[in-house]
Amino acid sequence: MSVDEEQPGDELLRLVVSALRWGGLWRPPGSGLWYRLYQTAVLSVGPLLVAGVLLSAAHVARQAEVGGSALAVHVYYCTVLLSNTAKTAVFAACRNRLSHALAILAHCPRSERSKEMGVISRRKARLMFALPQVMVVLAVATHSVVPLLGTEDNGPSICSSLQAEDGLSTAGGCFSGRFPLELWYPTAAHSAPLYHIVYVLQLLAIYYTCHTAINVDLFFFAVTNHASSQLEELNNALCSMGSRRPAHHIPINRRRGSAESDHSLNGSRGDGPSWDTSEKNLVQVEHQKTMYQGLIRLIRLHQIITRAVTELEPVISYALFGPILTNILNICLHMLVLTTEHDNMGTNSKAFVGIVFNLIQNGLYCSFGETLTHQSDRLFISIYSSGWEDGYPKFEQAVAILLFQTRKPLQIKVAKLYTLSRRTFLQLLNNSYGLFNLLYQVKNPE
Repeated sequence: MSVDEEQPGDELLRLVVSALRWGGLWRPPGSGLWYRLYQTAVLSVGPLLVAGVLLSAAHVARQAEVGGSALAVHVYYCTVLLSNTAKTAVFAACRNRLSHALAILAHCPRSERSKEMGVISRRKARLMFALPQVMVVLAVATHSVVPLLGTEDNGPSICSSLQAEDGLSTAGGCFSGRFPLELWYPTAAHSAPLYHIVYVLQLLAIYYTCHTAINVDLFFFAVTNHASSQLEELNNALCSMGSRRPAHHIPINRRRGSAESDHSLNGSRGDGPSWDTSEKNLVQVEHQKTMYQGLIRLIRLHQIITRAVTELEPVISYALFGPILTNILNICLHMLVLTTEHDNMGTNSKAFVGIVFNLIQNGLYCSFGETLTHQSDRLFISIYSSGWEDGYPKFEQAVAILLFQTRKPLQIKVAKLYTLSRRTFLQLLNNSYGLFNLLYQVKNPE
């Protein structure tokens, strides 16, 4: 079976993979030439937007009458688009590796759930998937309202005008001539029908960019949450092993006065004296067999999870490096706007909302890394609570192997610099505040 035919075993992952297929980032099984052409077309949206922002910035920079706020808008657009384009490119380039990691996780045994619990789990997954999609729609709706807020400062007004002086038709209604992206446009772009075409294309591009960016983040969250839930089940299974003891528990039975030699699980006599084959001893031996077989199954489960995280870690590391750095820079710039633009309520509102969204995004990244590391850290205590002191030598050897495998917790490092955790989130906040202090002192030396 190819990697394209593998299906993720989690409801949230299924929904996210379906959304990524629509965005051209996850090729469905049996796709042909038409899907490849569609994939090429939609993946070119990000680079085209970056090129348009750069051309607009070059034109604005040549105009002496344009203030620094216009350049700041271009810098913001460019950094956000570049980071999202790079994240999408890394995801698309490593799709086979991600699909292989999902195939590995699909082999993990899942605990049995009641029908009611399964329904609740699917509802939570659908709600978790629906909320980011609503955020995308709200972002597009917000940009679509921009033309209704006023006229351009440096462009011709086309509000409530049916005919221009040169006889060309213009956009009627209440449109002011502004576009969803506040960039420089040729004069011809302000006349109908080209204005409407550019306006609609920009909304589609904004929707696609937000859709792919947020669903790639949601994919990383879903797959790491899937691995974390497997680790949680592993921890619970290890802890429950220590509580499942026979009613009349006795230590490993040896004949009174015999030497301290071990015996095999089937109760056969080795080099030492004969063994007591009483009913209590048979119960103990059967209990030890069950514990050993269960521990071997858990060791294999941990190996599967480790292999999957090893496949995922490099992709997540380099895909999130750009967005995290961009969020640090944008938080700093938005804080600078809040402290310097006291009279512009609209700009301050946008800056405040930008800070909130950037904090949420960085917090989301660090939260799923923290959850994975926390569940992996718990394994040491869970192994200690597995009832190893009542086991026989083979069981103790298996415990030693599992302890050796879990000596280092599973972590996700961003470009080998930061480990995704709560401590890293606080460090990112400190970095943003330190950069803000530097820029504020440069702008206001007094």
